[in-house]
Amino acid sequence: MDDGLHLSGATSPDASQLTRSEPILSVVVPVFNEEAVIPIFQARLALVMATLGMPWEAVYVDDGSQDRSLAVLETLRSRHPEIGVVSLSRNFGKEAAMTAGLDHARASGAIIVIDVDLQDPPKSFRSWSVSGRRASMSSSPSAAAGPARPG
Repeated sequence: MDDGLHLSGATSPDASQLTRSEPILSVVVPVFNEEAVIPIFQARLALVMATLGMPWEAVYVDDGSQDRSLAVLETLRSRHPEIGVVSLSRNFGKEAAMTAGLDHARASGAIIVIDVDLQDPPKSFRSWSVSGRRASMSSSPSAAAGPARPG
């Protein structure tokens, strides 16, 4: 059955992705018409992730943006191997974008879903710790997180 959800431009492993370590943490970021804030969000995310000291990836999902969001994401992906980009063929809504991101996340530990608009900045999950397939947070209970992958 065709549900109308078609992915275009989804990342597939290239040589650099095959040689890097599997991420422990995946950050899924739905995007819709956010070209101006994407570079700011990515810079802040990278700073926070550097403090965690674990392999990570960011999976951005462009939900049919009409601005240059996809072009900005593709540029970032070309410069940063930890970034993956999924492009939906049209606007399906945030839930479909999150689902697509979760489907493409490769984390062995935990997946966090966060909006790109910086309303909840990446520093809100600085206190996360990942052990095995469980994620826990020592403070900031308002941070958004996806479920740990089933074992």
